[in-house]
Amino acid sequence: MAKLNCSVKNCTNNYDSYCCINEIKVVGAHASAAEATCCENFQESKGAFTNNIQTPNTDLSINCEATNCNHNYNCTCEADYVDINGAWDHECGETKCSSFSCK
Repeated sequence: MAKLNCSVKNCTNNYDSYCCINEIKVVGAHASAAEATCCENFQESKGAFTNNIQTPNTDLSINCEATNCNHNYNCTCEADYVDINGAWDHECGETKCSSFSCK
């Protein structure tokens, strides 16, 4: 399992740069750069609601559709460390997997 750092501050699943769900899915089947990927599990935090009552998960399963990525093995991310980026995003497409490495 990969260690995940998430800088998408307004995602309801983010707490202190960690994801509070058990697995995420990175999409971007034909990606050739990080900007063509995104976290499908992004949910914009509206108001004060977040999943911060859950425990941040540092080691989680990452399903990945980015088959052009060096870290992708049978649609599972094999990277030791994964960084999901996005500032104050409003939709999945505004996030990205900065750990993407094109084959």
